[in-house]
Amino acid sequence: MAKNSDNLLHDVAVELRNQFRPPYTLVINTSVSGAISLALFLGSLALGSINDKLLPFAATVILLWTLSDVFLTNQLVYDRERVIRRLEEGRNVEHLMRVKNITVAIMSIPLCIIFGLVMVAVLGKWSELINGLLLAIALIWGWLGVSNIVAVQLPFKLLPFSEVRHERRTFIRYTLLYCLPWLLLPIYDAILILPLILLHWITGATVSAHMALALVLVAIVSLTIWQIGVRYASRHVTEPTSKIRRLLSEMDG
Repeated sequence: MAKNSDNLLHDVAVELRNQFRPPYTLVINTSVSGAISLALFLGSLALGSINDKLLPFAATVILLWTLSDVFLTNQLVYDRERVIRRLEEGRNVEHLMRVKNITVAIMSIPLCIIFGLVMVAVLGKWSELINGLLLAIALIWGWLGVSNIVAVQLPFKLLPFSEVRHERRTFIRYTLLYCLPWLLLPIYDAILILPLILLHWITGATVSAHMALALVLVAIVSLTIWQIGVRYASRHVTEPTSKIRRLLSEMDG
């Protein structure tokens, strides 16, 4: 009898190795998103549209855009063969979701650091940018939780652009689904940053003056959303009548 291994650390290490093998989907997608985010930040900076006091928040929102990719919000379809295999074997899909999420979080950290160093070189402000980086890392988990929920509620079959562009309704739907992460992420950021605004309103001090407390508050909310997202998605995908389950079965057939 084969041993059913669900060792989190081991499986995350294997997942990380796999991401650096062809077709490099996650590496390419996050790198492209990161380059676009960096260009947006530098462009906004050059135009003088970012206030220095808002720098940590601007850095946080733009850094998180490295993860605003359809690969996350449609992650189960991208990895359908492994998901179906685990479902057929009666294995824990929640474990797979955690492995995938932790892998994304780990891979995003170097991108955040590189992005932050570039901004430091331009602005010369270490403290504010370090605060922004820490805030971004804390917010990553909640965004992964939101992505998990979207992945089971709004899944879609991967089709080449040549097949989609000729049908107007299909083209509009695909365009909306591909752009959905970019639309949801600013809303998520705004909701999670509300506790920081409340903290500023209560104390009258800047967020930087209470950054440790602010980070703890954001981390607690973010991790809670992640836990909810992981458990909801893993339960939903096991339901035979769910959209994601039907789509995965149709694609497998």
